[in-house]
Amino acid sequence: ILSKAFSHARMQNGYTDHHIPLCKLEFLEMYRSATPEGAYVLEKQGKIIAYSFCRLWGRLGWIGPLSVLPEEQGYGYGKTIVQACVEFLKSQGARTIGLEMPARSVKNLGFYIGLNFVPQNVSVDLFREINKKPLTSSKLRVWHFLKCNSHEKQEFLDFVKKLNQQLDPYLTYTGEIVNTVRFHFGDGLLFMKKQLPLALVIAHTETYSSEEKRQFLKITALQMAPDCPMNLLDEVLGYLEHWALQEKLFRLYIRIPTRYFKALKYFLSKNFKVINTDLRMTLRGFPQRDSKKFINLNKWV
Repeated sequence: ILSKAFSHARMQNGYTDHHIPLCKLEFLEMYRSATPEGAYVLEKQGKIIAYSFCRLWGRLGWIGPLSVLPEEQGYGYGKTIVQACVEFLKSQGARTIGLEMPARSVKNLGFYIGLNFVPQNVSVDLFREINKKPLTSSKLRVWHFLKCNSHEKQEFLDFVKKLNQQLDPYLTYTGEIVNTVRFHFGDGLLFMKKQLPLALVIAHTETYSSEEKRQFLKITALQMAPDCPMNLLDEVLGYLEHWALQEKLFRLYIRIPTRYFKALKYFLSKNFKVINTDLRMTLRGFPQRDSKKFINLNKWV
């Protein structure tokens, strides 16, 4: 359903390369496992015709991916399943409820506005070829969740919560990190100065489809403590390039909501190139609650 619906949508929106391959079963299982009570399918005469996933990061909730079979679109099934997701997220105490959709999709824009979602900022996908220079020395300690023993894992997650709370009191990435490692898609990294967490990165090293070639280290979340200087990102990016090369990957990828314009300007100044845009929307009354001045980057898809 995902492959058919997303390929159909891309063709309608004028993409020359509109084929979306079948994703790995483990990828969908990772999404389902993240918030299993918020994963829905819609059946018609014993056949699944639509589905959607919800994600809760603490009390920040988002919806996606969501698809309806192309031949079943236009009958209200999408509306039904989105409303189920919204009610679930509300029942879990979500303070932010949102989603991201292709920026050029006029059809989807009207659909979600009709369901009380309010357009926010564009989210920009960026990538850069990796600079194969030696890793420079740093005073920061880089801590991989994947390499922690059971005691260290709890300490790691406690530091993650501490950093999350500085940026958004309703946000926590602990479950996201555990799930990413559990399904072998990537890792969570803390950049520490003594006992202070200064930055957090969650990144995927593996592809989402068997048809994809491994080439990107995909940064799915990046946070910096509020009082950190921007040049800390130089050290973070330097280490991520080092890690990517160890994984035999040669490109960095990140999504930056333009809400955090300072971060977007920084990455563009470092020779990252724009390859795609999505539109972020939030349900009326359930907006984002962090400061636009922060470095609090993530993707809701």
